[in-house]
Amino acid sequence: MIVEFPTTLDVRFHHRPEGVRWELLSPFVTIVNPHTPEQRIIRTQPGFMTDFASVPRLPLVYLAYGNKAHLPAIPHDQLYREGGTEADRGFADNVFLHGMLGTVVPSGDNSLTEDDARAMYAAVRMFGGQHFNFTP
Repeated sequence: MIVEFPTTLDVRFHHRPEGVRWELLSPFVTIVNPHTPEQRIIRTQPGFMTDFASVPRLPLVYLAYGNKAHLPAIPHDQLYREGGTEADRGFADNVFLHGMLGTVVPSGDNSLTEDDARAMYAAVRMFGGQHFNFTP
């Protein structure tokens, strides 16, 4: 799977009782498997609220994984809200993984590494089901 993010991320910070949220100010587009018969375009509209990747606010966990996967988190959050079947959840999680792998930065203090991406994907697979909007 190939995941591309052709638009610029434009967000506004909100501090809410349930925690920090970010509001999209302009459309955000994600293209899955571009230029293939399996291409899928995910359009996230202005007004969409996200916390980006829902990394637990535990000191060492957040230090290791927080603030690293903003772009892939947007379509992942949208697909989780839309919900569906377990297959739909698997697709959402794969978009998250491959979106992260496509944005890996080889060096830097707070860079997303391939190991980070795989660890975050494993956490989403283990603990994300309770947040997915399963439909009967």
